[in-house]
Amino acid sequence: MTILSLKIEALGPFAGNLSLDFSPGTRAGLFLIHGPTGSGKTSILDALCYALYGASAGDERQARDLRSHHAGEDSQTSVCLEFALQEHRYRVKRWMSARKLATFTEKVVIEEIAPGQRIIAD
Repeated sequence: MTILSLKIEALGPFAGNLSLDFSPGTRAGLFLIHGPTGSGKTSILDALCYALYGASAGDERQARDLRSHHAGEDSQTSVCLEFALQEHRYRVKRWMSARKLATFTEKVVIEEIAPGQRIIAD
């Protein structure tokens, strides 16, 4: 599996939107997540794991704990991960309800985006 891009909204320290393009590193066969303490490196790994598995990267946090404390009450926490597996490309979108809602809900959509386009799970 090759990670191509990741979009994060209202997750961890990222109150707004963050888009990461991993494609320059994937051409070289690797990528590096680097930054000072507290810059959000673990949150990027949490976002990757949340997109793929619906859980954080470690056992310390549940999915609902990934929501940014800096985000507005109406902001929806979401991730969108694009990755390649052999000649196929996939997109996983996962989001959780806004903080103000009393009931915690999650939704995930997994789709193949190349060579064809079809929804795998909804």
